[in-house]
Amino acid sequence: EPDGSGGHPVVDWDITAWHWYSEQGDITNACGGTGCHNVLAALNALGKPIWINEFGVRPNYGTDQQIAAYLVGNRMMAQFVALASTYDIESIQSYELYDDPVGGEGAFGLLKNDGVTQKPAYAAYKSFVATNPM
Repeated sequence: EPDGSGGHPVVDWDITAWHWYSEQGDITNACGGTGCHNVLAALNALGKPIWINEFGVRPNYGTDQQIAAYLVGNRMMAQFVALASTYDIESIQSYELYDDPVGGEGAFGLLKNDGVTQKPAYAAYKSFVATNPM
C-alpha cells in the first residue's frame, strides 16, 4: 500500500502533475458524474507543488482565433496564473508546440506541423507569457 500500511515504504513525490483541456471547463468547478469539484484544491491538499504539465484547447473548439483566445483566457492560462499563489502552481506547460501530422493527435499546436507557420495561438501565447512573467 502506498500509505505504508502494507509494509511497503510510504510513497513520496516532488510535484503533483495534472493535465487540463478546454472541454473540461473550469478547473475550480469541474462538473461530471460525481458532482462538481475544485480540482486545484484537491491537488493542493496533497501538499506538493502543482505542475499543469499539459494543457490545451481541443482543435474542434472553434476557429483558430477562438482557440487562441481560450488558450490565454480566464479558463486556462489567465486562470492558472491568477490562482498560482493560492494553489501552489509552479509550472504550466502547453500541449503542444506544433500540430501533429495527419493521423496524429490533432492540430493542438502553436505552429502548423511544418514547424514554421505560426497560428493565432502562437502570438497569443507569446504575448501572454511576456506580460505575465512568473
